[in-house]
Amino acid sequence: VFKIEYTGNSSAPFSITRLSGNIGPLSHWSIKEVSNRGLVFLSERGPAICTGNIVEILPSAANILDKFDPNNSAVYNLAAMAYTTAGLNSTKMQIHWGVSSTSATTRDLTLVYDFENQAFWENSFSANFYAEVTDSNFFPRIWAGDYSAQVFKLDTGTNDNGSAISFNWSTPHIQFGDPGFFKQVDFLYVAGGVQSSGTLYADIYTDFSSTLYSTISFDMSRADFKSGIQYTLNLRCKALRINFRNSALDVPVEIDWIGFDYQLLGRAA
Repeated sequence: VFKIEYTGNSSAPFSITRLSGNIGPLSHWSIKEVSNRGLVFLSERGPAICTGNIVEILPSAANILDKFDPNNSAVYNLAAMAYTTAGLNSTKMQIHWGVSSTSATTRDLTLVYDFENQAFWENSFSANFYAEVTDSNFFPRIWAGDYSAQVFKLDTGTNDNGSAISFNWSTPHIQFGDPGFFKQVDFLYVAGGVQSSGTLYADIYTDFSSTLYSTISFDMSRADFKSGIQYTLNLRCKALRINFRNSALDVPVEIDWIGFDYQLLGRAA
C-alpha cells in the first residue's frame, strides 16, 4: 500500500510513501472504506485494514487465516481472486467479498466480515460482482450478480432464490483465560431469536483439534431460546471451538449471545 500526499511544491507536488507491513490488496475492487475505522480489503495473507500509516491483518480474522495459508489443503484459490469485488452494507455494518474455494476458477463462495461484532463467516453464494445500491427508503443495500447473469438483492428473505441458506458461524478458540490450564466446562448457554420451527446445531471441537468431539442441538422454537437454553457439556479441556449451523429451508437463525459455566483445574503438564 502506498500513500500519496500533496506537498505544495511545484517541482515535486506529490510525495509517495510505501507503508510498512508488506500487505496489499488482491484486487482494488476488494477495498472498502469503513467509517471511523479505515480502508478494509482482502490481501493474499487475509483480510487487512489500513489506518493512517499502519497496514495490518485484522486481529479478528485470526480463526480464518488458515484459508490464506498455502500449506492448508482448504486454502482459497487466490489466483482466481485477482478480480474479486466487495459490497458494503453500512446499515448492517458488513462487507461481502467474493472468494474462490481451493480448486475453483470462479468466486464460488462469499466471505462476510461483520465489523461491528468483529466476526467472519462464509456462505455458498457465488457472486461475480458486488455493488451497493440505495433503495427507495434511501438505505444502501448490497446487490450481486452471479455467473448466470442473474442479479440478486442480498440480506432479504429467508431463502436463496428458492434454495435453503446454509448458515455456519464458528467461534474462535475459547481458552477461558490461561491457556495452560485445564478447565472443567459444565454448561453451554445459547440465546437467540425464537423461530416458528428449526434446529440450531453446535459442533464442538476441543484443544485446537480439527476432529469433531460432539454435536449438540437447540430447538429454536422454544420460548426460552430468547433468554437462553442450557446444555450440559461436562467437558474437560484447555480450549474449545464451536461451529453453529443450520441448513433448513426458510428457517432464519439469530444468535444473540453464548455463555459458559466453567472452573479452572490444574496446569497442563
